[in-house]
Amino acid sequence: MKTIFLFLILSALSVAQETKNYDKLYYSSVGILAGTQALDIYSSVGKYEANPIAQGQNQVFTTKRGVLIKSAFMLTVIGVEALILHKKPHWKKELAWFNIGGAIVTGSVAGYNFRNPRAAQ
Repeated sequence: MKTIFLFLILSALSVAQETKNYDKLYYSSVGILAGTQALDIYSSVGKYEANPIAQGQNQVFTTKRGVLIKSAFMLTVIGVEALILHKKPHWKKELAWFNIGGAIVTGSVAGYNFRNPRAAQ
């Protein structure tokens, strides 16, 4: 998993060096953020959840509520970025690095979740 995550980050960095028009970097960073969010959701299913909002019965992550909460958070971030870029399109570079930072944090959480045992059913 670390290798896949490192590959995604290095891919975004190589795209950034290819162009001064930061469109590719920004859209790549959104893809990386979505990918790590999906990885986080996958790694959380059936395991104990620390976030009380995403917990179901017995503090276990549920696909119904947990997926909705985690997906809504990511879509909100992307929506706010779209509003920002509508007014200030020259901020793509900064928002791309913000997305990559968020992907690093989300990927770290997913890595932590993969090491946790499944909850007893």
